[in-house]
This record gives sequence, structure tokens and C-alpha cells, in this order.
Amino acid sequence: PKDIDKGEYTITLYQPENASYIDNQLKSNLAFSVKKANDTPQFGMLWTTSLLDVDRSNRQATLVSVKIDEVRLSEEVSEENKQALENLINDEIPKWNIEFPLDNLLESLEEVSVYKDDFINKPPNILFAKEPTALIPIDGEPKFKSVEKNYELLENTGAFILHDTKKNTYYLRGGTFWYQSKSINGPWENVKKVPSKVANIAKKAEIKTEEQEESEGDDTDSDGSAPKILVATEPSELVVFQGDPKYTPLQNTNLLFVENTESDIFMNVSDQTYFLLISGRWFTTKDIQGKWDYLPSEELPEDFKNIPDDSKKAGVLSNVPGTLQAKNAIYDAQIPQ
Repeated sequence: PKDIDKGEYTITLYQPENASYIDNQLKSNLAFSVKKANDTPQFGMLWTTSLLDVDRSNRQATLVSVKIDEVRLSEEVSEENKQALENLINDEIPKWNIEFPLDNLLESLEEVSVYKDDFINKPPNILFAKEPTALIPIDGEPKFKSVEKNYELLENTGAFILHDTKKNTYYLRGGTFWYQSKSINGPWENVKKVPSKVANIAKKAEIKTEEQEESEGDDTDSDGSAPKILVATEPSELVVFQGDPKYTPLQNTNLLFVENTESDIFMNVSDQTYFLLISGRWFTTKDIQGKWDYLPSEELPEDFKNIPDDSKKAGVLSNVPGTLQAKNAIYDAQIPQ
């Protein structure tokens, strides 16, 4: 409870109960009491419509621009006193700092406006590797622009790829590693040094972070072995296993998950079907190296709802309809910061 002193009155405010969040407006009700000097406190209820000020860093929400829809007090309170109390509350409540945990808000809401876009759910090319590998995406066919004589820079990628047109050699910068290849599609070979001209162009083209600059100033190879490079010119996702896939059962389910990867990949032993979660969307196949199909999350096997909250794979529950985590994730996404 929160006490607010206002002259001869003490107003005690209790934890709000939030009913709905529709069109960016929060509907709440809360109990309160008003006590004058040594009199018996008078209890009542407030119904409010508010905008939210959300601090996601600290997971706190504050009611702002509070509009009082209704005030109810005991029938024993005289009309004169009731009107005085209502006036007092209407004057004071917009000044109150009504703050509560954001996660409590999400769990308490019963209705939220959900706005959905039409997404393209065509499966990407799903690539697999059993050793450290990096995926270099190119947005469509490679497009180059000339930067210096005999050198052109690949424009439609986030990576630094330079083409020496005279030698017909491509150079790729990945972290502290350099690679070269005769074809942009590879194979890419890790090299210790590149021509000084290439290095100079890279320095002009890249905006380095402090961490990159510090690592480049260190002659030791602190990052270990250079990963392999895969280049993709169409939407692709890379799943990297540490060796052959190792399957572990999920308690109270017919599901196995692959433990030696950072990806979320499962098998349903009942029908030997694989499931993979990528960027909030599920894909499925009978052959892990074959064609993958998009699967609406509502069509997941029921066993996904039984993944324990303390499981290593509990993180996927926010993408499993019918779970508290999924509801909270949807609601959280609708509340602006």
C-alpha cells in the first residue's frame, strides 16, 4: 500500500488490478481508503484509464495521464462527504506516482490489442555444419562498386569483401581473420597476411569498435582457429553442431533436443519429425538434411507445452502457444516503451 498525505486526509492506495490494454490505453481498478484525522477510514474503488510509461531496462511501468472513470464509496458515506472525497481524489490521483513491475502487469492482463503483420514465412535455406563456421549473407546477386584502380568493394553485404580485378582474387575480413578466394562463393582460405593495398582499403572502409582495435593491436592469435566460411546469396540460416548431433530427452515429453548447438532443434520420437525454431518461427522436416517446411506454431505437438520451466530449452516456451511465456511475450511486444 502507498500512503499519500493531503492536509487533514491520508489516502492509502492499494496495488492496481489491470484488466485490459486496448489501443494503447490501460484499464485498471484499485482499492483505496481515505482517513481523516482520528476518524474511521472509508474504503472505496477506483476505475481508471491511463497511458503507460514503460521502463524496460528496469522492467517497471508507471501510470501517466490518469483519467478517473468512476469512484465508488460506501453507501454509509453522506452525499456531501462522498462528493468532497471524490473531488479530492480527482484532484490528487493524476499527481500520484503509481508504479509497479512490468512483469506483474503482463501476467495480470486479460485482454490486449494484438496487431499482426503479414509475414513471408517461406523457409530459408537451412545449412548445417559440424565445425566452427560463419555464414556471410549477400542480399541477392553480388553488386560491386569501384573504390580504387583494380579494386571493387561488395556493396550488398554487411561483411567486408574486396575484389582485386587484376588478380581476380577476393579478400574477406572476418573479425581478426583474413580470407581469400578465387570465387566469391568459395572455397575461402584463411591467410595470415593480405597485400598492403587491401589492408589500407579495409581501414578506410571499416568503422572499428574499441574492442576490434585492441584485438588488432595484439599480435597473439587470441581467437583460436579461423572458422570456415559459407557464402549465401539468398535467405539462409546456419546451424552449427559441435561434431555429430547429440540428442538429450526433455523430461515429461516425447521430445529430444540437440544439446551440442546453440540453435533450438528438436525431434519428436513419436513420429521421428524434426522441429527448428528460427527468429520466432517454427520449421519442420522428416529429414534433417532435406527440405524444411514452415509450421504455424499452433500446429506444434502438444508435448512442447510440457517443456519444464527450468529446462535448458525453456526459452522456446515464449514461442509455444498456450503457455504463460507465450502470452507474456505477445503482451510485452504490444506495450510500447
